[in-house]
Amino acid sequence: MKDKNVEILLQTPLLVISTRDEIREKPVLENILRILGKVVDQSDSGIQIAVKSIGSERVIEKNPHFSEIFIPYHKIDHIIIS
Repeated sequence: MKDKNVEILLQTPLLVISTRDEIREKPVLENILRILGKVVDQSDSGIQIAVKSIGSERVIEKNPHFSEIFIPYHKIDHIIIS
């Protein structure tokens, strides 16, 4: 899957540590369930994604404050390759 564009749908939301003011300004960050990006690397335990956007069930945020994220396979429900 390396260098493929993917949409990752998570089984459970990612934990994002934020202050209360940040959560009020960007409510998507408290409930990340979708990640869109490109696979940078993969291992037996998960995949490294160059993140283009993140989202909840209702909101998508483009260009989040982090550029890459490692997602363990046990957190992933579906991977959609495009």
